[in-house]
Formats: sequence, C-alpha cells, structure tokens
Amino acid sequence: MKNILVIFLTLLNFSFSQATRSIEAKAPVLRSVFKPLSKKSDHIEIIRLYHDKSFEHLIYSPDHQFKGGVSDAMYYKVLKNTGKYSMESGKMKLNCLEKNFPCKLYGITLFVDNSKVYENRFRALFKKKEYVLRSAPKEKYGQPYFMDPENGRIVTNEALESEVDVTDIVRYMMKGETEGRIKIKTLVDYLRENVQIMADETEDSEQLISLLVGSKRRAGSKGIAKLFAEMLKVAGLPSCVVEGELKSDPSAQTKHKPKHFWNKIRVGINDQLYDISLGDRWMNVDPVLMVHSHFPLDETQQLLETPLTKEQFNRLAYSAPTRENAKYISILPAKGEVHIKDQMELLFSSGMSISKAEIIPIGADNATAMDVRFTSTTTSGKTRVLIPIKEKNALLKIRTSSGVEFTYRIYNDGTKDDEIDGYYQEMRSIAIANKKVNVVDNQSVSTTQRPSSALPAVFALNARFRSDVLSYQLTDFAGFDHPMIRTAVGLYGTTEILGVKNNPKIVEFFHATGHRNINDDETHWCSAFIMYCAKMNGLDYPKNALARSWMKMGKKVEQPKVGDLVVFGWGQSYHGHVVIYLGETEGMIIGLGGNQDDEVNVTLFSKESILGYRRLN
Repeated sequence: MKNILVIFLTLLNFSFSQATRSIEAKAPVLRSVFKPLSKKSDHIEIIRLYHDKSFEHLIYSPDHQFKGGVSDAMYYKVLKNTGKYSMESGKMKLNCLEKNFPCKLYGITLFVDNSKVYENRFRALFKKKEYVLRSAPKEKYGQPYFMDPENGRIVTNEALESEVDVTDIVRYMMKGETEGRIKIKTLVDYLRENVQIMADETEDSEQLISLLVGSKRRAGSKGIAKLFAEMLKVAGLPSCVVEGELKSDPSAQTKHKPKHFWNKIRVGINDQLYDISLGDRWMNVDPVLMVHSHFPLDETQQLLETPLTKEQFNRLAYSAPTRENAKYISILPAKGEVHIKDQMELLFSSGMSISKAEIIPIGADNATAMDVRFTSTTTSGKTRVLIPIKEKNALLKIRTSSGVEFTYRIYNDGTKDDEIDGYYQEMRSIAIANKKVNVVDNQSVSTTQRPSSALPAVFALNARFRSDVLSYQLTDFAGFDHPMIRTAVGLYGTTEILGVKNNPKIVEFFHATGHRNINDDETHWCSAFIMYCAKMNGLDYPKNALARSWMKMGKKVEQPKVGDLVVFGWGQSYHGHVVIYLGETEGMIIGLGGNQDDEVNVTLFSKESILGYRRLN
C-alpha cells in the first residue's frame, strides 16, 4: 500500500511539473505599450508590459555597419532590459532584473493618469505636459523583441542566432491565419524583403536560421527554397524542395543553370509550384508553363500527367509568366528554334491575343529590341498571326494577353518549318473525312440493304449521329450501347459559339471535372468532354485536362473495342486529341469526340498519330 502511495505521489508530482512547464512555456500576453519621450529621432524606444507582471524595455538604433539582407534596407540592433512591474491604484513600479543599459525610471513609484506616466503625483495633477511615458498602440509595437517595429526586419544582434528559431518568426507572422494562399504570400513577402537573393548559387549555410538573423542574410535558389520549405512546414503547409535545371531566356545575358531549386506546395488538395528566387511573377505557376523553363530531376515534380523527356524540354520554346497566375494556352510552333521564309507564323486559341512583339537581331553590334507589326485573323476558334521578319538571324519575343512571354530563335534561311503545316494538314484530313458519302436515310433502305446486325438502341437518341455512323457503311454495331457512347450521343452536335460568347455546356465540361478556372469554349476541350462523359458514368478520369493525360488512365489495350478510348499525339509538344473508338474504315479510326471542327461529332483519324488505346475501369 505504501509503495502504491509513493508511485501515485510521484506521478502526481510529475504531472504537476509538466503542467507548470507548459504554462511557463506559453508566451505571455501583452497588456500595454509605452513610449518614452526621446529626442533621438533615429532611435525607437518602447516599454512593454505583460499580464504576467513582466516587462521589456527595448531601444532600437540603426546599424549602419550591417551589409546583409536586401539592398539599401534599414536595419536596427536592439538593447533589452527585462524585469517585473507592479501596478495598483494608478501607481506603477518597474523593477529591473536584467540590465543592459541604465534608466532612471527603475525602482521608483510612477503615476499613471489618462494613458500617460509621470515621475511624481504633482506633475500628474498639475503639469500634464511633463509626462515621461505615453501609451502606444499594441498593434504596431507588439512584435517579438527581435523584430524592429518600423519595418518588421529582424535586428542585427550577433547573439540572436542562438536565441531565435524559425518557429518563433513564422508563428508571429501567421497570427492565426488559416487560408493557405494568404500564408504563402505573407512568407514570400517577408523572405524577399529580408533575405538578399543572389543570382548565382552561393554556399548557403546549413543553419537556415542564419539566413534570417545571421551576419550575411543572402542566399541562392537552394538556400531560399530550403528556408521557404521550413517556414511552410511551421505554417502547416506541406512542401518540398525541387531540384532541377533552369533554362535561361535566350534574350537575357544569362546561362543555363545545371542546378536550380524551387518549391512544390500542397494547398488544400492541389500541388502548386513556386520559384521565389526569380521574383513575384513565379508564384503559383501553371505546371504546363513551368516546364518550359524548369526541368526537375524527378519527373513527377513536373505535375504533369504525361511528363516531358529531357529532349522534349530542350526543344521547347522558352516561355515565362509576365505576372502571377498567368494562364497558359498552347501555341504553335512549340519548339524554340524555327526556320522561316521572311515571315513568322503563329497559331493559337482565339482566347489569347498578342499584346507585344519585338525582334532582337543576332550578330549586330549594340543590337536592341525593335517592335514589329503583325497581322492576325481568327477563324473556327483559332487565331493565326503573321509577323514579317527581314533579319537573317534574330530572336522573336512575344507577349500574350494571358500573361505569358515566348522567345523564339529565328533562322530566316528560306526553309519553312512544317509544324504548323502539319497541324493544318491534320485538320484538312478531318475536314475531308467530315464530307461523308451521302447515303439514303436508314429508314428508306430496303431490308436487303440493311446492315446484317440489328441497329443499336443508341441510334434512337440522335438522328444525325445515326446518319453519320451509317455513312461509313459499318455492318457490325456490337458494343454501341456502351454507357460512354450513350452519354456522348446525348451531347451530339454541341458546338462552340462564335465571337465573345461561350457555350455554357462546354464550360460545364471543365467546371464539372475540377477546372473552374476555365470559362470559355475556345480552350481545347476534347479531353474535358471525355472527362465529363466518364464522370457521368462513375468512371475514373485524369486531373489534368490535357488529352495525353488519358495515357495513364484505365488499362492499356492493343486491340480496341467499341467504347475504348484512342489517344493521339502530334510532334514533341503537348498537342493531342482523345476520342471514343467506334470502329475502323479504310484503315482509319472512326472517333466520337468533342472539339472536332469545334463540335461534338464523329470524325475519321489517321492511325499514324495514335499514342495508344485505353480501356476505362
């Protein structure tokens, strides 16, 4: 019994000690702040009183010797006294326990009246202007002592590195914030203001806190990305450092960086890409845009359903955001080096326009960028741009209304590249296939002329679909009542609206499948249409709206059946297409899909561009 009592008392004492330490570890709550009357305008002096009866007396003075951090920034060093105070019936006494500078206000009775503090009762009653302390706003002067109250930068005291950690800094900055976007912006702004980011990689300290409070607050992309990830962890946002290669802008006097570092951040259920070492425009970059300049060692960090190879990355034209949250829209040519004959041709969605185009001659002395004129025409939801170029060797830089900049290396040698011609040829093949053989309507065909197998029930859903399919002289309709086909036929004939208006049904294809940022019918929507059909039938579909993303869905099949998906791809770019397989005729695929001549229809496709067949689970 005695042993049990001893154990109980031991556990009780342990619990009490733990609770006491927990209470002591909790940061004291600020009660009030006072500012002494100081004649030194370049100094900041404050006295902070806390509810636990402790006080801090702080004097901040400019540190003109400090050279770290951002250029031309004002930094302070701080002297700090601490102690206990008493406050009763308008009387206050400051008892200093840790003294680093002298002060005549310690150990005497002070009188508090109407938010001012006086040395004696007489001045408090009769000489109201002769106060020694006046109340100051807690919102402005409530920061931790190691952050100066004027601009929030960390002071330059040499001993600070051993006294402060990243957690202290981040928790103060968050101040109860719960929204991920706000947290990220707060941290980015703070880092870019307090750490000088170097263009060349530096030997960054392994002690990340030294980048914020050390004597040399500067870092390359590696150090800043590691520090950013550590701060994000404290803020409750999972992240990692991405290592890879940075492609340089051909028009800039910089070289490719074989090693560069940026961050992937999980915000809610989505991963986002940030490269704060390059500036504000590289915040939350569209992965399809990011991979035009950033190539990670780990291909999964591209955040693309179908990652690019290193060869494809090297071929791509350099492109970069000109503002935060830039919208990427695919453009042809996709490759960076282009051969032309006196003019450059571009092709992209009519949802995007060129805001500026300029030529930078190569090889000429003191070459400067020159604005160039261009003409554009829009037909069938696509915009074709022609830019006359007389220079033999030049860089072409264009800026788009969607916030993206492209840079091409131009060789005006009379040899025209075939990337856009190949696209037009494919479109012509589709157009020719759409001019189907006129056949007599199925209902007027005699019994002996009817196909051998019974017509599927899905034909009754849409007379045009029935007519289009029968024009291919198919004789076997097994599998045509596949649920994906039934859903697609229910949307047969859905088409884009010319001009500024958008078909709300096409917009719904995007919104219903997780792409609420797309609000037009001009963004390539073939994949969004198939995604919508899959969702309506409870089938899996990719998160990415690129057609090539379907190459990772379902299972691969060598011999497709009606209802399977066919994925096409052209060249080394992202361009592709996806359709529902209906059969074959004369060696060509009969595909039911969306964005086929700007509508949902049945079209013929060459087998030469097939990437694969997929069967959804």
